[in-house]
Amino acid sequence: MNIKMFRFFKYCLSFSIPILLGFVFLEASIRNIPNDYKYKKTYLDENSNSIEYLVLGSSHSYYGLMPDFMHPNTFNSSHTSQSINWDY
Repeated sequence: MNIKMFRFFKYCLSFSIPILLGFVFLEASIRNIPNDYKYKKTYLDENSNSIEYLVLGSSHSYYGLMPDFMHPNTFNSSHTSQSINWDY
């Protein structure tokens, strides 16, 4: 292998490793951002035995049904733009 080619690969590698490490750090940081999906999954995992009524659906049930005024063991798991495939 030619010495110029070796230098070229060395420079390319030294340029791309920090960029790749930055992408890995960014991906790990984004995964830890709290969101509504993570909250609902955690709540359902911890309290699935005590939930008697589970509200599913799109934004109509998300904004229209309030579990606070329903049975005490009701949880609203619906979300905006939620597909019916997820509820199935």
